[in-house]
Amino acid sequence: MSESSTNKDDLKYHQHDIGENEIDLVELFQTIKKGWKTLVVVVLITFFLTLYYLASAPNIFRADAHIMPLGGRSNIEMDILEFSNMELFKDIIKASMPTGFSSPTTSRIRSTILSKNFLIYFIEKYKLLPLLYPDAYDTVNKKWNIEKSCKEVEQNSIEKITGIHVFSQECHPTIMHGYKKLSTMIQIGKSDYFTNDSNLIQISVESPEALFSQMILVKLLNEADHELRQTAIKMATENQEYFASILSQTNDEKIKSRLQTVINSQLEQAMYAQTKAQFLFEIVDPPMIPDEPIKPKRPLVLVVSLVTAFILGIFMIFFLQFIRKN
Repeated sequence: MSESSTNKDDLKYHQHDIGENEIDLVELFQTIKKGWKTLVVVVLITFFLTLYYLASAPNIFRADAHIMPLGGRSNIEMDILEFSNMELFKDIIKASMPTGFSSPTTSRIRSTILSKNFLIYFIEKYKLLPLLYPDAYDTVNKKWNIEKSCKEVEQNSIEKITGIHVFSQECHPTIMHGYKKLSTMIQIGKSDYFTNDSNLIQISVESPEALFSQMILVKLLNEADHELRQTAIKMATENQEYFASILSQTNDEKIKSRLQTVINSQLEQAMYAQTKAQFLFEIVDPPMIPDEPIKPKRPLVLVVSLVTAFILGIFMIFFLQFIRKN
């Protein structure tokens, strides 16, 4: 009898608990129903703010190119590593070996394109500052629009907080402003377009203008190729002088013969750098003018903002109810 009564009591307890949960759920919906105006206001405000953002946000176009690095260590680098293992030349190698031998081709390409000196030279050569800041430049009179560009000066306080670099007190962008802006427009990374080749590099330029993105990327690849060629020629010349100095320090005919072979290979490398159509990289997929913007993704932004506004509106209803009760 006692067990039966205990089971009945437990059943009544669970039924009572379920009833309370049902009442709580009903109260929940009743609270939301009472505060529907708050929910609608929050959703509408978010909706119109999102529409304003999407209407004012510029389209961003991205031009892509895929390049294939041609080799890693050069023959001269392997020759130097071989000579460095010889006791006779170990001290000489450590003391006088020129720099720049051990950089893989991929790293060399990346570091060249993203280097400060290269990008500053690139901006100055093609006079890109007015193109990077079109709203602040008067193309008719070919001078900076002081009224528009000076507005950027007011953002100096924002710069201290966010770290975003704005115009200087001269009311026009400097070459350093251009460098920082251009460097943020360029992305270099491993390509996932051709999955079968892990060595392929993707270089991208993002800009509000589709034609500008493609033009910058074409010129960037041309200048990078020229810069890498000039660097290779300079290194080959230094290497010739370096091994010629080692050659004068030995009387061993076998080592002399090997050193002369290396010197000749440097002459050959300099010739290749001057004449070969594809020297350190090959353009597998040239940059084309993008036909569609990559961002902002307006439908996605709108859906996410409305869902977020709905959740925020429900939170506001319960928050206001909590304030009233207390």
